[in-house]
Amino acid sequence: MDPVTFRGKTALITGGNGGIGLGISRGLAAGGARLLIPVHNRTRGEITAATLRAEFPGADIKLFSLDLESLASVRALSAQLRKCGEPIHLAMLNAGVVRLAEGPREVTVDGFEATFQANYLGHIALITAIMRLLRAGSARVVAQVSLAADRGRIHWENLQGETGYRSFTAYSQSKVALGLSTVELARRSQDHGWGISAGLAHPGVVPGSGIAPRLRRMFPAGMVHWAERTLGNPPAQAAGPALAALASRESCMWAPSRWSETAGPAVKRTPFSSLTDLGDAARLWGATESLLGICAAQ
Repeated sequence: MDPVTFRGKTALITGGNGGIGLGISRGLAAGGARLLIPVHNRTRGEITAATLRAEFPGADIKLFSLDLESLASVRALSAQLRKCGEPIHLAMLNAGVVRLAEGPREVTVDGFEATFQANYLGHIALITAIMRLLRAGSARVVAQVSLAADRGRIHWENLQGETGYRSFTAYSQSKVALGLSTVELARRSQDHGWGISAGLAHPGVVPGSGIAPRLRRMFPAGMVHWAERTLGNPPAQAAGPALAALASRESCMWAPSRWSETAGPAVKRTPFSSLTDLGDAARLWGATESLLGICAAQ
């Protein structure tokens, strides 16, 4: 990728201090972007910032605190960003949780199913709260979805998984929701002249990112380490689709190019069919406004 692709841009990236997110942060820093990185663990964030500054002398990096499973935390971050008043040119919705091993349904302090809030609701609460900054920067917003979204759907009568909860179903639905609302954001921007474009990306299969800790504990450590070394995309290559999507203004999806999109360099493709129903996208946006008690049409 052209090393000056992001020069002069301010980039907000959630989950930018580890795994795939760290690879995205590296690509943005290499491209000259100023990085705003909200982190859940401040100590890890400081280590990441120091690493990036050592790799890219002169890199402009600012850390913030964020827990997507707390709307109070999202509101605090939004208030800090609005107070700074700086236009945001790139917004990468990357952070999230992967609970692939079956476990009990968990609920956040806000009363929402935890995966749905961490992967979806928290991000929508954030971007709607900083819409003025996104519009000021004619922002490019990219959602990190997942291969799981290809077979997922929105369970309209059971959004919070209150009956028949299954962790993988909750995960795939959260990624479908994030993708659909990103599509709806692009439509609303076009209709209202906001100047925001939006795209989608998925990283393939990335065992080396440390995902699904509960599932990992079910297998011998040697098997886990073998999978990290040999299967899917390494985190650095898995960042490629997101970086390609950020560098574009097209309403497309970027994905790995090999082995049924589990690995390989990034290529452009049409979005999964689960992410293309404009009626579902509009319906979900309205339902999300109701859940969050916001008006996202400003």
